[in-house]
Amino acid sequence: MEGRNGLFYNLLTKKKTSAHFPPDKQAALEKELARISNVELENLRAEVRGHEALLAGLFKADSLKEEGYREAHRKLLMHMHETLQTIRKFKKEIFAFVEKYG
Repeated sequence: MEGRNGLFYNLLTKKKTSAHFPPDKQAALEKELARISNVELENLRAEVRGHEALLAGLFKADSLKEEGYREAHRKLLMHMHETLQTIRKFKKEIFAFVEKYG
């Protein structure tokens, strides 16, 4: 795991504190971290790559019209915002969990 995800994972699995964590809650948080990392962020990366391809097509004046690109851009922006909200919520859960049981 990389970046912030690595930080969250390290907080959850730190040997000094993880012995005090309720195993079911810790497992649920680790599962959510894996879902965010492996599903949410990968879907977002794929969407960004598709968005870049649309933009490249727009510059090449391929069959894509600017309106189509703008719609794709709005959808990407919404997805990015939703993913950010998911990560923020998860971050609060992790820190509350570690503070309570750590």
